[in-house]
Amino acid sequence: MLTATSLFRYNGEAAIGLTIGMKAGANLLQFGDALKTEMSRIVTDLPIGVDVNLVSDQPLVVDHAYQVSRVLCSRPSSSCWRSAS
Repeated sequence: MLTATSLFRYNGEAAIGLTIGMKAGANLLQFGDALKTEMSRIVTDLPIGVDVNLVSDQPLVVDHAYQVSRVLCSRPSSSCWRSAS
């Protein structure tokens, strides 16, 4: 029996949650790009009324963090690339 705590909801509607993970050692940004391409293909074959919504985009989070660190570490006062010794 389903209870309120066992339901997954998206924008207030009952939904099915699916987690997709990559294999160990893979490149997260390449994985994200490949997943977006594959999901675009899959969505075209879904029946009317079935939607796919991205809830979390870890590759986007990682890319953003990388871009921010590049900006911060490019500053002359940055100690990002200085050795600890």
